Amino acid sequence: MPHQLRRIIAINILNPITGNPSGRISELDPRGGVLAVGANGVGKTSFLRLIPLFYGATPSQVLKGTGRASMIKHTLPDPSSAVAYEYERESDTHLRTAVMFAKEGEDTPEFHIITGGFDETYFYDESDQFLSRKEFLIRTRARGVSVTPVLQLSEYRSVILNERLNTKSAKEMIALAREHSLGPRPLRNLNRISAAMANEKIEFRDLKNIVLEHVAENQAIDSKRQNVRELKQRKEVVNAWLERRKHMAELHKRKPDADLMRERVDRIKGLHLEMCSLHVAVKAALHQIRADHARLLSDRTRQATAFVEELATLDAAVCEAAQSNAQAFEQWSDLAPVLWSS
Repeated sequence: MPHQLRRIIAINILNPITGNPSGRISELDPRGGVLAVGANGVGKTSFLRLIPLFYGATPSQVLKGTGRASMIKHTLPDPSSAVAYEYERESDTHLRTAVMFAKEGEDTPEFHIITGGFDETYFYDESDQFLSRKEFLIRTRARGVSVTPVLQLSEYRSVILNERLNTKSAKEMIALAREHSLGPRPLRNLNRISAAMANEKIEFRDLKNIVLEHVAENQAIDSKRQNVRELKQRKEVVNAWLERRKHMAELHKRKPDADLMRERVDRIKGLHLEMCSLHVAVKAALHQIRADHARLLSDRTRQATAFVEELATLDAAVCEAAQSNAQAFEQWSDLAPVLWSS
């Protein structure tokens, strides 16, 4: 894979256990992920913190939030202490090696870039003694190796990330970037991102700056006034996108509440269906009650009519019996004197 860091080589850096230069060369291949194992205090974290420095991160960016103040002087305690970064440009044969030393008397890194891959013989002599930076430059140039002049951190960053400097050395850095940059296009803010990943603290402002600078670079037009207006417009679009993303993140946080509300809504829907079924049942029961009531009312009316008719018949029979009784009494009255006389 082109445009990648291949190896990190630590040359005579600090041994955290002894507190002295290690006297050895150690190597780390970060491609495909790294699993650093070992006892506490052997330097796993310190070694991994060397990675962002390759991308031009400042020591303060790397140490942010750790409570530590010194990194370069601590990691590179000797004039021969160095860190080499072998990286790939267009192909696996198009290699460069960035070499970092500590600036004399300061907690600041300085860099050289070698045209070609890493060679450990650049860093020690025939008696296997490590070389200081000055001796390193003499040895490599004597062997016909192309090495850049010393680059301060800001200069090195502009070269490795293919950025532009607003300094007197800008043209020189552009020329060096054409020969030694990691990628063919500017890799803006990669130093911040790599440092944030190293200390596991990435700020949303860094991502926002990357987006805005990318918009500024790709949307530039001829007129400066139009360019400013276009950038402002694009910035507003990006800010709106960021606000929408923030809103979506807030909505995601409320997902448990939404799930609970959805569960309650489903429960209410179930109750609603039960109420509808109950409503239908009650309506059918009322219809049956009305029908039964009408039938009972009809039966009652019919029975009342029959009772009245029977009562009228009985009254007629009583009247007839009364008349018969009266006639019988009259006949008895007529016969009584005759019977008593005989």
